Amino acid sequence: MKQVVFLLIVLVSGAATAQTKQAAVQKTQTVKSVATEGTLAGFETVLSDGKILFSKKLSWSSPGSAPAAAYFLETKNSSFNNGKPFAVSLNKDAFDSYFQKSSPELNQKWAQLTKFMQDRRLSYTDEEGWIKAINYLNSIL
Repeated sequence: MKQVVFLLIVLVSGAATAQTKQAAVQKTQTVKSVATEGTLAGFETVLSDGKILFSKKLSWSSPGSAPAAAYFLETKNSSFNNGKPFAVSLNKDAFDSYFQKSSPELNQKWAQLTKFMQDRRLSYTDEEGWIKAINYLNSIL
């Protein structure tokens, strides 16, 4: 049996930061079979970080398929939803519901946040509008 040295790239995602890191590990082992292909199932990116974390997850159901996007809000240091990410759709109803009902602190800022959205004519159905709104909210919290 032959000894083979190979480089194994391991993707490690940090649960606290929701950011992807790469680490390289060298191993020596006896190779009986080698995978010839790998499939990327998805990835997550942080769109806005602060007291409110806004992230986007892209996933593929099968190789070659179009990615499906899902958006999540997470309130740090909060008991709302036990601190777990909360899935949202990019629309006005989801926006109003999350910021009015998630916590008293966010509810107090809701009027300022909607005024910010209206003054800048930001869309509730656009990712960029949500990013700007949540960046603003993080700056006033």
